Amino acid sequence: MESLAETQFSREANMVLSLDSVRPSRGRTEATDHPPHIPGLRG
Repeated sequence: MESLAETQFSREANMVLSLDSVRPSRGRTEATDHPPHIPGLRG
């Protein structure tokens, strides 16, 4: 995070650095369904 403190993300980096502790999260929810089928693509 220290390396980001001198970039365009300095405000966000300093906010994270000021926290007492940081807990990672998985984010929002994960989709468990199959991704949409796109006609014409193989793979």
